[in-house]
Amino acid sequence: MHAELEISNVKSSKQKFESVALAFIIFDITIFPVSPFFSMPYSTPIALYFVIKYINRKTFNNIHAVSLFIFTLIVSTLFSFISKEPVALIDNGVSSFFVNVQKEDVKRLIYLLVGFMLYKSVYNAYYKYNLNTNLKIKRILLFVCFSFVLFGLIFSVDINLFYLIKGVFFNADVNMATNAVLKNAGYLSRFNFILLDPNNACYFILIIVIFLLENYKLKSAQKTSLWIVMLLSLFLTKSLGGAYALSAYILIKSAFVLSKRINIKKLIVSYGLVLGSLLIIVIDGYTSNIIMDSIVNSVVFQRWSSNSLSGRTDIYLEVLKETPPIIGNGYTLLRKGSYVTPHSDHLRFLYSYGIISYLSLIIMVFNRKFISRNYLFVIPALIAFSINSLIDEPRLLYTFVILLAITNSQKKHEVVST
Repeated sequence: MHAELEISNVKSSKQKFESVALAFIIFDITIFPVSPFFSMPYSTPIALYFVIKYINRKTFNNIHAVSLFIFTLIVSTLFSFISKEPVALIDNGVSSFFVNVQKEDVKRLIYLLVGFMLYKSVYNAYYKYNLNTNLKIKRILLFVCFSFVLFGLIFSVDINLFYLIKGVFFNADVNMATNAVLKNAGYLSRFNFILLDPNNACYFILIIVIFLLENYKLKSAQKTSLWIVMLLSLFLTKSLGGAYALSAYILIKSAFVLSKRINIKKLIVSYGLVLGSLLIIVIDGYTSNIIMDSIVNSVVFQRWSSNSLSGRTDIYLEVLKETPPIIGNGYTLLRKGSYVTPHSDHLRFLYSYGIISYLSLIIMVFNRKFISRNYLFVIPALIAFSINSLIDEPRLLYTFVILLAITNSQKKHEVVST
């Protein structure tokens, strides 16, 4: 009897440890400082433990596509060492510098492989401990949103203090970009939270906020606060891609709402917002359009209106002039010895990793059904993947991966339970 009780206590302690460990992975990915080794999360050993523990448990729907994708990533990166010069020039129009090609290729391979490891570990651990970790996960993500607003406030009041604090989070080789390059590109005048690219910071917080709104029961005050965070993110980061993502989310969410019976409370709130907006416009008309003029002449609005996709289209057409390879030669895309930024992960995978890699990725991702409000957080990730990059910064990539793993695991749990 004593032995059975002791075994039961050991199991209980182990379950508590693993539940806390899963929560730490999520905290580490979303807000904790990065490690000095290729920006790998400090929770990597914990994730590896879960991978080994659940090594035989089915995680991916199409394991053949996943295996082929990983194989082409590794092979193309190996090709980098025999087909590319070790150094390439980056010229983004405002500055130029040289980059270690093979280092960048290996770094991005590590990012993607760690992403798979995190997905498998979180997917299986959450499936087992979801009831014990749901509240922890929600609190962590709400804390990240609070931190975003706090950092944004500091950025608005004292930009030097913001970058002094942010230095704690970037004590490692995170990306090829440096502060000098970011300053020349005008990025230091745009809020980037604990990431490098302001666009990525906007996508990052939109993914988290939408995930919270669509996957957790929240109080009215929390929902209102999260909507304010999303709106603030657009003005702090001045991200046009973020504006596209939020607009798409509102439209698709509205379609989901309209497809079901009309909710009187939501209808009243919607009419209230519309009437309030009309009232502001009327008052503005009687005050010589002071409000409208201040909006139109604001820095954010001016940047959005001047920043169209026409420049990106020219880049896309230039990249598409060449035929994509069957298997590529690593992340770094070079043309005539110079580094090319395709501004789209679709083109990045096609030309850097090859046609096989891209097709296997499409099969792997779209093998699941995403027609559910729980998956609306995918919208900012898809916009980032299409017109910016989802894979350039590990914090953005890993955050999306673990939230996708949680959602897929939860969906599987619902199916098994019914």
